[in-house]
Parts: sequence; structure tokens; C-alpha cells
Amino acid sequence: MASKEEVVLRIFNTNARMSFRTLAKKLGIAPATAITRVKDLEEKGVIKGYRVETSPEKLGYRTLCYVEAQVGPNERVDFEQFLKRSPDVVSAHRVTGRYDYLFMVRFKDKRYLKEFLSKINHAPGVLKTNVKVSIDTLKEEYWRV
Repeated sequence: MASKEEVVLRIFNTNARMSFRTLAKKLGIAPATAITRVKDLEEKGVIKGYRVETSPEKLGYRTLCYVEAQVGPNERVDFEQFLKRSPDVVSAHRVTGRYDYLFMVRFKDKRYLKEFLSKINHAPGVLKTNVKVSIDTLKEEYWRV
């Protein structure tokens, strides 16, 4: 059975702009209780923020790539700072396996991809990269409870 928190999140995930009154009605509780539950989730860090879900393609970002990078052991801090500063990097992860990092990048066109690859190959400590260009997105959504 789902916890009270999970039920709130499942309902709220469908529309984060939902009023507390509407949320309360769906939960079968008083609006004040709904407010308390949501504020509780915010204070615990479970709800980290509220965002607009955009369509990258409609904004002109039609090229999606996944990049793996192998980085020298003494260069990881500098490389991670490079990734965090890069506006093209959508998400970045330290991973297991042959490569040390996996990150997703989006570009308006292949020209920007070419520029990014030149930057990444000259980034601090990069020994080797592997790039995969997505040809079709089958599923893409934020993690949900």
C-alpha cells in the first residue's frame, strides 16, 4: 500500500499547478491538511522544486546525444566542474564500467555537436570519449512515484 506521501506525489505529478483545494478533494482531506503534507514534503527535500516541462524539439534542440568519457584519476574534480558549467549538458553521471562518466547533451544542430565534441576532447583529463547520437526517442519522462 502506498504511503500518504506517495499518494500526494502521484496526484501532484499529474499537475503541479493544482490548487491545494483540488488536491485535498482528490485525497479526501481538508485543504489545510493537504497544504501541511505538501509543505512537509518540501521541507524534507522530497519535493525539490516546481518546473515547466518543455519540448526541446519545439525549442529547436533536435540533436540528442549520450557521451561516455574516460577521465584520468587525478582530473575528476576539474572534469566534473567542466560538466556542471556546460549549458549543453542536460544530465551527467559518474558510472561503472569502461568509462567513468555518462552524460546527455542536446544541441540545435550538428554544428553545435561538433563544437561541443572538440571542447570535451580537450577538457581536463579526458583520455577517451564515446558518442552515441539518438535517432529516435521512445520514452522520456521525469521519474515519478
